[in-house]
Amino acid sequence: MEQARDAMSARVEIGDGADLIYQEAHHHGDLGGIEVMLRTIIRLGSRARYRANLSPVAGPVGRLDIDDQVPLGTALN
Repeated sequence: MEQARDAMSARVEIGDGADLIYQEAHHHGDLGGIEVMLRTIIRLGSRARYRANLSPVAGPVGRLDIDDQVPLGTALN
């Protein structure tokens, strides 16, 4: 078993009327045991849209922890 950590912390601001599609593909080795820890805070402008797709391409993930937050009432000015 492999021991590694794939960690990301991001803040995304999407302007008024914008549309963002975020796609991410991962290869985590063949033995498993990889920790995947993704944290994202998304702020949306008026009529903005955000879509995300995380795809494990190959290899088993040991631990998967995804936390996407879109706080209500925090639209961009």
